Amino acid sequence: MKPKRYLILGVIITVLIFVFCKLNPFQSGDESRVFNYSAFDSTAVKVVQGWMKLKVDAKNKVSGEWHFEKITNDANAGPQNGSGELVGQIEKNVFSLNLNPNMVDNNVFLRADWNEEKMEGVWQFVGFPGVINQGKFIATANR
Repeated sequence: MKPKRYLILGVIITVLIFVFCKLNPFQSGDESRVFNYSAFDSTAVKVVQGWMKLKVDAKNKVSGEWHFEKITNDANAGPQNGSGELVGQIEKNVFSLNLNPNMVDNNVFLRADWNEEKMEGVWQFVGFPGVINQGKFIATANR
């Protein structure tokens, strides 16, 4: 009787491991994923393009780097130009990032439903007065 219990327990543990790995595909080691990034202003004009590398840990904390280039002279896109580090989290399947974690103001925040292949969401340029500008972004996994 005991070997049957161990077999059932082994199957249950295997299924649980598979399910948890599917929920967070980055958890198997120190994997990072690169996403191509495009940001659009409130009138749907593309203002920024580039890429970001995301690493998600076992607690759904996000870290990484970004390399963006403004493709217009729109100052209202905020500091989405050059390179930097990013931090964020995935909570209840919602992805939130701060592109400028070392700044008190002059920040750009990204928010979208989490998807390991493609995310479409909102970016916000935030300063002391509050939200200065916002628009849509698309981040697509680079395979």
